[in-house]
Amino acid sequence: VSTQSTGCVLTLVVAATIPYFSLFMSLIGNLGGACLMFVFPTVFYMRTHPDSHIVRRVFHGLLIFVGVAAAIVGTYITIQTIIETFRHDRPHVHCADVPLCNNSTMMELSLIHI
Repeated sequence: VSTQSTGCVLTLVVAATIPYFSLFMSLIGNLGGACLMFVFPTVFYMRTHPDSHIVRRVFHGLLIFVGVAAAIVGTYITIQTIIETFRHDRPHVHCADVPLCNNSTMMELSLIHI
């Protein structure tokens, strides 16, 4: 089996099993994207050119700060979106679906999901 076929099947399985795949990809993108675009290249440049001018080092520090801030804010917003999505799309339990169900049991079940 080729690597491409395995990757394609694995992608299909992940996309089919994760209920909100776009939110999952958003979380991964926020965690990794800002670091790959802002932080890592800047750190690598700073490590390979340690004798850079002070203005350049300040600019690189600013780029690292912006990258870390973007990762934190994006991840926070995505986590809030995931929480809200699962809070509003939770499965509803009906008394007819639960054996020996009465009003107190339904109150306990509704409190579990809050």
